[in-house]
Amino acid sequence: MIRRIHKLAAALLCAPAALAALEVPAIFGDHMILQRDRPVPVWGWASPGEEVTVAFAGQQATAVSRSDG
Repeated sequence: MIRRIHKLAAALLCAPAALAALEVPAIFGDHMILQRDRPVPVWGWASPGEEVTVAFAGQQATAVSRSDG
């Protein structure tokens, strides 16, 4: 599953529009540890008003970045 997150992040970052606009902390990557049965908060930075979608373990969530990114 961890590699799946990494591949998703790589796919998002390879898109021309996302390359300059989307950034996640270095903590999200290979070998990260998740605790079972606990929420997994995801955060990062994007251009103001950009829609960001995160998909993991069969779930998907979409949000729009605030005016401060």
